[in-house]
Amino acid sequence: KIFPFSYQLANLPESEVEKLPESTKTGVYYGFAQVRNQVFEMVMSIGWNPYYKNEKKTAVFFFFFPKKSQLKRS
Repeated sequence: KIFPFSYQLANLPESEVEKLPESTKTGVYYGFAQVRNQVFEMVMSIGWNPYYKNEKKTAVFFFFFPKKSQLKRS
């Protein structure tokens, strides 16, 4: 099946992840994000990263947007 969207991966900088409240639970979150006056669906994963031997919490975003031919130009 071909999906009518693409995605872009973005990592939240470590300095910003460290600012998250201690009460922030690890997991996968769904929501919306505004980028350059456009709103996109997004999924965010917050968790312990094996790359860092599970000593550092990381946050990764996946932004979902229409294929390039469907994007609005601003």
